[in-house]
Amino acid sequence: MTKVPKCQLRKLSNKYCVGIGECGLDKLKGATKEIQEKFFYQHIMLANKNNVPLIVHCVRQYDQVLNFKKKYGKTPWVIHGFRRNKQLAKSLIDQGIMLSVSPLRQMNESFVEMLQFLPDDSYFLETDSEYSLTIMERYQLMAELKKVDLEELKGQMKLNFDRFFGS
Repeated sequence: MTKVPKCQLRKLSNKYCVGIGECGLDKLKGATKEIQEKFFYQHIMLANKNNVPLIVHCVRQYDQVLNFKKKYGKTPWVIHGFRRNKQLAKSLIDQGIMLSVSPLRQMNESFVEMLQFLPDDSYFLETDSEYSLTIMERYQLMAELKKVDLEELKGQMKLNFDRFFGS
């Protein structure tokens, strides 16, 4: 990992700021690795100082994200738009990182297996990374995949939200 400089951090002045993000590391787009790591570190420190969660963008940099979490992460983290496999999901969840996922009508077997594996308290549902379905359609798909009642799933997502954001 690149050495990151100390930065001037301050308390957030807006009481309505409930988290920091979307920030992180992207192997395919954006600034150089060094610049991305520098700013990711600063975002982590800002989240820690203000005791708010971190919403993480990650593209092909999961090992690095896990290293940053182990070394510096003190608040809850969630990976936005997670679409990978069960094994990686387990590694992230084992380090206390939640996953935000978007079930689809047509999914490959690996993605379905990962969604079915997710422990109830480890994920959120989202539409932000893929726009073909509404959030309610995603809730319905996930309820079917997890073989739970839709209202039960809604209740679990509310519990996850409250726990993640400290509500």
